[in-house]
Amino acid sequence: MFNKIRFIILFILFFHILEGMTISGKVFDTQNKPLESVIVSSETRMTLSKKSGYYSLMDVSENDEISFHKIGFEDKTYSAQKIPGKIFLTKKPFLLPGIKVQETSIKTSGFETLNKIIITIDEKKEFENVSEILSQRADIWIKESSLLGERKTVSLLGHKSKHTLVMIDGIPLNPSGQAFDISTIPAEIVENIEIIKGNISGAIAGIININTKRSSGKLSLKSSQTFGSFGLKKTMFSYAMTNHYFRIFTSISKSYAKNDFEFESFQQPDLENIRKNNEKKIWDINLGISNFNDLCDVNYKMQMQQFFKELPPPLNSIELFDNAYLSGQVNRHLLNLGKNISNFFINSDFYYFQDSSIYDNENSTNPWFAVLGKYLFSSVGSKLNTKYKYSIFQAEMGFDARKESFEYSEENNPIANIPEKNRNNLSGFGSINISKDFFPFVFETNLSSRIEKFSDFNDFFTYRVGLNLIYKSWFTHSFGGYIGKAFTVPSFYDLYWNDHQAKGNPDLKPEKSNGWQVFSKIEYLNNFIQVSYYKDEIDDVIYWFRTTNYWKPGNIARAEISNVEVESEFYPISFLSFGGSFLRTFAYDKTINEDGTHGDFYDKFLIYTPEYQFRFFLCLEYKNLFSKISHSITGKQYTTRDQLHESLTLPEYHTTDFESSYSFEIKSFKVHLKLKLNNIFDKQYEIYAYTPNPGLNWQTGLSVSYSR
Repeated sequence: MFNKIRFIILFILFFHILEGMTISGKVFDTQNKPLESVIVSSETRMTLSKKSGYYSLMDVSENDEISFHKIGFEDKTYSAQKIPGKIFLTKKPFLLPGIKVQETSIKTSGFETLNKIIITIDEKKEFENVSEILSQRADIWIKESSLLGERKTVSLLGHKSKHTLVMIDGIPLNPSGQAFDISTIPAEIVENIEIIKGNISGAIAGIININTKRSSGKLSLKSSQTFGSFGLKKTMFSYAMTNHYFRIFTSISKSYAKNDFEFESFQQPDLENIRKNNEKKIWDINLGISNFNDLCDVNYKMQMQQFFKELPPPLNSIELFDNAYLSGQVNRHLLNLGKNISNFFINSDFYYFQDSSIYDNENSTNPWFAVLGKYLFSSVGSKLNTKYKYSIFQAEMGFDARKESFEYSEENNPIANIPEKNRNNLSGFGSINISKDFFPFVFETNLSSRIEKFSDFNDFFTYRVGLNLIYKSWFTHSFGGYIGKAFTVPSFYDLYWNDHQAKGNPDLKPEKSNGWQVFSKIEYLNNFIQVSYYKDEIDDVIYWFRTTNYWKPGNIARAEISNVEVESEFYPISFLSFGGSFLRTFAYDKTINEDGTHGDFYDKFLIYTPEYQFRFFLCLEYKNLFSKISHSITGKQYTTRDQLHESLTLPEYHTTDFESSYSFEIKSFKVHLKLKLNNIFDKQYEIYAYTPNPGLNWQTGLSVSYSR
């Protein structure tokens, strides 16, 4: 009997040894906070850490290597024999070519939504303007020319640029109902950019929120010089300082470009092929001051820009606008107060933005088009919001008030004068976020809503409901989407413009949209592929159309816009990455007449909307060297609503760009060299009819920074 018992015990012990040992412990970040959902794996086994950071991995051999992985943190590997009880992971941004995608806590636009994209500047690359940062993505289309000082607007998912709300530090920049020119924001002040795609409040296409820099070190100085094609010269200097009481960041830059370039005209082959009257001069001054004390955090930011921009005319009307130019200045002031109280964060903003400019075409060859117009727009407002976070639950609510003022005058044509017009807007908003683990699944949901009251329109109620289901294993699979409602009010130009060529329509109604999205995303380490489908239905679309004597806007259309979007990034080896993105857009006029019949342009593709956009890149990052080549394809665009003549469409075009940079250090100084070649195969193309874009052009630059 005793021998049998001894045999059974030895048998169990033998198989226990064969089975392997069990290791356990906890995982923390560098601030000693437990990390949840860390992938802990050996060659044959895998588990996830719990909310407390605790993990337990069974059947481990003494010779196994145990790895710890979590997106946004550096990986760590230990021998099973020497693994400590506490594992500490260090945060590491997820690098994309030229940008970083990072989990971070930043000030947002007042909405907490799922699947936000947050991009920050990579130290290995320097951008000249915000459009260069955004143009990395195929789903973001930068309209107008890429040259310095040219007006640049942003289109998301095939929508008009006015449907994209651009914000700076959570404050709207667009005049209501108008597209915003992002060329007025210099790249050197950008800390990171949030992108929220789809219906959300007053943004039918989505939101781009630009967060500006604060000082992050004790002392830093930077100076850069950029040269390029067509007489491009840019000089920039920045200074940042931190002490016990203040953080200060300031930058100043001066930019110049002649911008005369050769081109080939599709419509007028015999035309002189030099793009003239295109000189640009821009001066930027930026300042940020922060004070952190027991009462509250205080942040003040100022941006000032002065500009002179010659305006080359369309090729079909050169003699009408051959000597036109625009000069003016931009002033933006923002004061932010914030306070953490236990699980609450209270935030308030006070701002004043002003844009003023003079449009001068008095020296036109055709005296009938001689104009001297003065434009003034201002926006003043405040916003108060409170956030509460506890365990799996986060809530936010707030209120904001905004007053816009618009005024326009012409000295030689008083009939075109628009006396001061004001628009007051009061709104209340709120959101609820819930994130809950049901191992191995994570459930996330968001509900945000907003009530808007305008002085010149009816009230609006908008909402957005998002839902994600995430499966976490040795790979991550996410599935989700949203449904939402949004609107865009008519601009002051749409309502009140009045000259001999165009007249506004004070009876215009706001555009209203209902939309939804579904997506699926698979991730493994830093590799991913995502497929998304978007659909929006827009009522009362505002179009400018030609009457007998002049142009006039009206609510004459209903539109449906849907998109299929595919994005991917792959990192086969540590120093090499490649990826691509494809956006297929279906944008159709769906206007129904009052008698129920189809409108004249029913099922016609919307004008100036590319049918597809494709981008592929190959990136090499080795030590201090960064190189990237990218190829883009933009599909054809229709320029007329009737689409009767194929000759009036803008053809598909391809562009290929190359960029490279190298950094090295000399004691406390960091030197950065860069080279960029745009459109290296010298392709001729147009984004708008009769408006050519440059062929091959280049930029090179040197920057020197000092920090301690």
